[in-house]
Amino acid sequence: MVVNERAKSIVSKYVDDGESILWSDQSHSTRPALHLGFFSALVVIFVYIIATDHSGRPDRVASDLFQDAISLLLYTSFVLGCLKIYLRRRVTAYAITDSRLIIVQDGRPDSVLSFRTIDPAVLEAQGVNSAGFGDVVVAIKRRKLPDGGEKVLEIRLLAIPDADSVAALLREKFGSTTGAASG
Repeated sequence: MVVNERAKSIVSKYVDDGESILWSDQSHSTRPALHLGFFSALVVIFVYIIATDHSGRPDRVASDLFQDAISLLLYTSFVLGCLKIYLRRRVTAYAITDSRLIIVQDGRPDSVLSFRTIDPAVLEAQGVNSAGFGDVVVAIKRRKLPDGGEKVLEIRLLAIPDADSVAALLREKFGSTTGAASG
């Protein structure tokens, strides 16, 4: 198993004394940023088409400049939002140690998940492509909604290389006991 040094440096702050890292990596996904970027471009184009009048009348020049400035501001904010999502993915790190799975989300200390056991019924590699990149589902959390419904959240290692081998290592190390504990 490969240990990604950048991911290891992010996760090492949360590793206990005597605990050793067996595998570490980061998400190699740009999917959320790409989806938001595509949606952003469509919204900006739609707003631009609706809001502009290309009649060329002299009395519309100031209005056209204002509308162009608003469109540019909207597009810039969407692009910066996509960049923020992409950069957050770069600081999300995963590690399998000899005693637990650690997920550090966005590089923030208040966003650290730790799993000492993983339910084997939940654990699976999904969407693995020919290069071996895929997601590994490690837990499912259910929350009751005020309207009586239920929100289901899958906790996954997103777009990691050699997803099948990582799932196998997790199953070997932590999948023998049912129930996932986080904290």
